[in-house]
Amino acid sequence: MKSKRLFLFASYDRDAIIDDYVIYYLAELSKLGDIIFVTDNDNSDAEIARVKPYTIHQIIGKHGEYDFGSYKRAYVWARDNDLLSKYDWVYLVNDSAYGPTSDLKPIVEKLENSGSDAVGLFYHDYLDEAYLQSWFIGLKPKIFKSRWFDHFISDVKKEKTKELVVEMYEMKFTKLLKEKKHTISFITKHKKNQTFIDPIWALNSGIPFIKKASFYNIEGEFLDNVQWGNDDLERAVKKNITRVMDQDVLKNMRNRRFRFVFFDLINKSFLSIRGRYKKNGNYRFLIRLFHLPIFYMSVPKKWAIKEDK
Repeated sequence: MKSKRLFLFASYDRDAIIDDYVIYYLAELSKLGDIIFVTDNDNSDAEIARVKPYTIHQIIGKHGEYDFGSYKRAYVWARDNDLLSKYDWVYLVNDSAYGPTSDLKPIVEKLENSGSDAVGLFYHDYLDEAYLQSWFIGLKPKIFKSRWFDHFISDVKKEKTKELVVEMYEMKFTKLLKEKKHTISFITKHKKNQTFIDPIWALNSGIPFIKKASFYNIEGEFLDNVQWGNDDLERAVKKNITRVMDQDVLKNMRNRRFRFVFFDLINKSFLSIRGRYKKNGNYRFLIRLFHLPIFYMSVPKKWAIKEDK
């Protein structure tokens, strides 16, 4: 029997533009189910008109709560309009990745046929912080119609940093799934965040998407060598990259070292440091004590070390 799916789609763009790659993604998703589209932008009517052919509802407006804030708004609208009971699956999806580079239907069906309560594309299997990445997660009714999920998603609020959003919502959601004894399936997993570190690995592992953030962490010639699977998608991706990524960054992708840093002092549960390369050229570090964030530090761009080629 064909599954009835609802996609809660979160979108954000620094210029409040709904770019062609997002329209492509929506068109592909609309072949698989209904879509509620939410932006964290004050988009123009002309921009919103582009998504209406593919969506059943649109929620527009700057909220600053990142993707989970958009998921919350879409879920609340569906709940309050008595739509949730119509669906076999509800998906949390956002526009932080380019794709799909191949037919998404067999991948979604494979996940749904796993028999698990929650499914996703990538499981970041890092010690006790292992979590299902929230840019593509599917949920059965026993989750999306549960009281605990309603409380969790309804309590999403604005956080000071993206790192806190990951800890408070993305990581916490997987912890709650495990606490509630829900089963989880995924396409692939890795101890490192391979969707960011190595997009070729992700593609070869069966994930038909390339994370946008990975373009700050890859060799420069990658853009011209990847097999996008569709000319329209390739043009849309290159158009978006040209607009949102600084040209000097595009030219110097290969000149970055130490993109991310993870190490523990004494014991992971006691004191640890996590760091990552930021789009502005700086390195940002989070210091945690007993898993609680206690200090943020940014290393200036001039400290970054460039490789000689």
